[in-house]
Order: sequence, then structure tokens, then C-alpha cells
Amino acid sequence: MQVFRIHFLLVCLTIPLCFYSIAGAHDLEEIYRQGTGRVDDVPGLPRVLLIGDHGWTQQGDRTLIGYAVTVRSALAGRANIHRVLEPGAHTAKGVRMLDEWLGDEPWDIIHFNFGLHDLKEDRNGAPAVSLRQFEANLAQIVSRLNSTGAMLIWASTTPVTEAVSRRSPIAVTQYNEVAERLMAGAGIPVNDLNAYALPHLHTWQFPRNAHFTPEGSHALGLRVAAVISLYLEAEVASAESSEITQIR
Repeated sequence: MQVFRIHFLLVCLTIPLCFYSIAGAHDLEEIYRQGTGRVDDVPGLPRVLLIGDHGWTQQGDRTLIGYAVTVRSALAGRANIHRVLEPGAHTAKGVRMLDEWLGDEPWDIIHFNFGLHDLKEDRNGAPAVSLRQFEANLAQIVSRLNSTGAMLIWASTTPVTEAVSRRSPIAVTQYNEVAERLMAGAGIPVNDLNAYALPHLHTWQFPRNAHFTPEGSHALGLRVAAVISLYLEAEVASAESSEITQIR
């Protein structure tokens, strides 16, 4: 079975999010002041859950802000955007925490990712989660997510440079390939954040770091919001959803 990739050009032709520009520093600060914790649902709007490398983290005295708040801002009034509040989630942690993350309320769309924390090496060069175990864990996660009845969207792991310690571009490729095979077998579309971010890596990502700058995270957030919006439209017009094509 083919992997269904979401083409950003198709998204741009379909929804208005592509008219957003990358916000300046003050605009980003305003977006981030909206908060990153739990949110109250607006009745009647679809419920969307983000699982993956999208939250706020702290590194020394620097706050690293993920893309969740940008997604929430971009889709305000169209969807209730929730995110997993657990930091540093590899697939082993995902298996343990998934029921808690999903909670008791139904979800319409779940956009999810694992990888960067799985492939992170210890001082002896061993990954936190081996490639084989990553595959087994991710298969278990996909099975559980499928049981929710939500529309699932997988996000590929974002790239790193050779300068990033304890993570390597080769490992990112290997873990993405394993995930891609699983998503193909499950018929889950892929939001290829890796391909989207790669041409901009030296301007969107901190030097020698797997995390993205606020501007880079904002750009990823707009991409994620655009993809989610495409599927929100598809739920309204299910006939059109079958025409989503495989592209990068």
C-alpha cells in the first residue's frame, strides 16, 4: 500500500492559511502568551489532539516553544486543539501513557509523531529505543489510536544536522522509514514535516540542536494547521476527502 503524503501546494490551494507569513518576534510572543496548558473546549467544534514534539521545553535559560500554540491560534474558531503535556515522549513512554493522554472524551483528529526521543543516543551510542523496539511500540500505538475512531495523521520526524550531538541524520532517516512502512500498512496519511523543514533547517533550527527557533516552530505550526484544516474540510465534504493525493 502506498503512503499518502499531504502536498502543501494542495493545502495552499484549498485553505487560506498559506497567506500567513512567518510572524515577527512580537507577533510570536503574542501567540505564545495564549498559553500551552490544558484548554476548555468550545462546544460544537471538532476535537484535535497533538501528540509529539510540539510543546514547550526548557534548555538552560532558554525557553523552546513548539508548534502547538501556533496550530491553536491558526485554527481558532474551527477546532479545539489539545496537546499532550508530557515532555520528552519516546514510543516506550507513549505506550505507557497513551490511555491517559487520550482520556475519556472522543477525538475527531489525532496528529501524532514519535522519533526524536527514541533515536537519541546515550553516552555509549545506544538509542533510547532501538529501531526494532520502536517499530513494535509504534505498531501498538497505532492500534490503540485506531480504536478511537479518530482520523489519524502521522508527522514524520524532523531532520537534524551532523552537528547535533547524540542524534544523527542517518538515524532520523532510518526511524522515519520504519514509521512510513507502518503508516502505509495502516492507511494513515503522512504529514512530511521532515521534507518540509529540510530546506530551511539552517534558519529554522537552533545551531547544533534538534529544537527549532520560535520562527521555525511557527512555520511548522502553520504547516500542521494547514494539514489539519484540510481534513477538517474533508470531514465536511467526505466525497472530496477521497481525492487527497500522495505528494510531498
